[in-house]
Amino acid sequence: MLQNYGKGDKNTKKRALKGILISILSLFLVFTIVITAFVIDKFNKMGDKIDEKPQETVASEENQKDDIIFAEEPDSIEIDIGSSDFKEAIKKWATTDNDKKMSDKNVINVLLVGFDSREGSYSGNTDVMMVASLNKKTKEIKLVSFLRDTYCYIETEKGFYYTKLNAAYSLGGIECLKETIENNYKIRIDNYVLVNFESFKAIIDAMGGVTVRVEQYEAAYMNDVMGLNAPWGEAVTLNGIETLTFCQMRMLDADGDVSRTRRQRQVIQAIIDEVSTATIGELNKYIDVFLPYIKTGYKKTEIISLGVNALTGKWYSYTVTELQMPTENTRISGNADFWIWVVDYELAANILQTELYGKSNIALKEDRKSILDIYRG
Repeated sequence: MLQNYGKGDKNTKKRALKGILISILSLFLVFTIVITAFVIDKFNKMGDKIDEKPQETVASEENQKDDIIFAEEPDSIEIDIGSSDFKEAIKKWATTDNDKKMSDKNVINVLLVGFDSREGSYSGNTDVMMVASLNKKTKEIKLVSFLRDTYCYIETEKGFYYTKLNAAYSLGGIECLKETIENNYKIRIDNYVLVNFESFKAIIDAMGGVTVRVEQYEAAYMNDVMGLNAPWGEAVTLNGIETLTFCQMRMLDADGDVSRTRRQRQVIQAIIDEVSTATIGELNKYIDVFLPYIKTGYKKTEIISLGVNALTGKWYSYTVTELQMPTENTRISGNADFWIWVVDYELAANILQTELYGKSNIALKEDRKSILDIYRG
């Protein structure tokens, strides 16, 4: 059904691009591209020299194997947040037992974030934040979208804040955003990848577009409000600017960010499907376009090592599933001088840990008082 919406002014187009994303694209392109034989030469060209010798990182017996490692049982987390104060409860959860965050050597968690690096543009709030979690034991990849309006406690070197999750990057940088997600969901994030929206558009165009399902009301919004000329249907091929707009728009949906993250994951799956079947020549073209636009905490040699493991472990054949945090049953709408998602972090963290690791170290008491209970008063 066509949604009700009005025409925006010209600035609406710029605001719709502000989110910048599909940062998950970066991880899967890196993982898929680096498994090809020519990747070492390509990455050598990125910098003056690789500090370590490639054979020390790539050719070692340890890195040639995708071993399953027995994980130790994590210490149990039991945090009593039974406070009468809503903010105090959020802070207590985010600052307690962070030395017990869930981790597993068989699981690789990478935070993916997008940013706008255009000259004169705003590059603060991150409207799209995802964790790509790869489990070598279950042979699965989980794509976890984190809702931008999640209300949380954020600590920086300059002070602390109670605000939305998408403000963490502008307040304290990528490490602040990474730690905020870790602290609230009690999981260990291994590294991060950032990509700007110019690379996203360039890659999509270099691929010849991506094919996704576009609803009639989505195409109408893209065309009437955003000034594009996008078709609709079961299998529609969108170019770079159309795909970016498709991923960023949210004002047309009653559920806002929920439907936007659904569209983002739809595009991500289409990208994975396209890249996983690309020829070496096509991968070479993608890499030349892609590399100048990414920033990551990974060293070049670490990326090459990941690529070797991806090849030997056949990560590209893993089952891909999607989820959203906080889940529908762990959030309610609220107000903190602005609209927010109020989150039962204790339950949400338990659910996410179980999804990523098959178990949780968070003990949920039957008579517990949740953050939602405290907010409702």
